[in-house]
Amino acid sequence: MEACFAQCTGGDAVEKLLQGSPNEFPQRYARTSPMCQLPCQVPLTIFHGDKDEALPVETTRKYVQQARRHDQQASLCEIRNGQHMDFADIRSPSVAHMLERLNALFER
Repeated sequence: MEACFAQCTGGDAVEKLLQGSPNEFPQRYARTSPMCQLPCQVPLTIFHGDKDEALPVETTRKYVQQARRHDQQASLCEIRNGQHMDFADIRSPSVAHMLERLNALFER
């Protein structure tokens, strides 16, 4: 969360969400930071569009790498040509691709 704030990822979305900066509210940033929650108690499968304009896919790649360093089972499914808000539209190709991958995971 701090890195997203510093890089102005998504404009000022992080600052608005947490109602201030990391200097003002360090505990809020720590409690909401996915990095600070590692390791999790469940395996992670993360879907991220490779054309995400609000949150670069590199941010999620780093998260998955960090999760694995914590012996966390984590995988990243990059959705080709996927953008940030695609997953909010059930008709988007990104959602169709995500559902295909989820079905494959649950069929194992």
